[in-house]
Amino acid sequence: GSQQSLIALCKEDCLFILTKCVDASSLSGDKTVPALCNALPSKSDEGTCVSIDTYLYESPYSNRISEVNHPCNPNPCAVDEMCLVRRRKCKHANACLP
Repeated sequence: GSQQSLIALCKEDCLFILTKCVDASSLSGDKTVPALCNALPSKSDEGTCVSIDTYLYESPYSNRISEVNHPCNPNPCAVDEMCLVRRRKCKHANACLP
């Protein structure tokens, strides 16, 4: 059979999301936001959960988007040629292909 790998949301992120998104007055009895999140592992227990921090804030690399979207701008090739993207330090002798 196939094995499933379950990765939990971090407790701190659960608290953040539920505090912002759940109407606490709609919860009853022992169903409080902290009680709902307490079973989840903490960020301090490294490797036990996935934090959403990475997805909440803009990447410092987002200003490089044009490098990815327009790698051959301005296009150094002739109309009947195709530009080859040179990634990292790999240098190819020919920058254009017919």
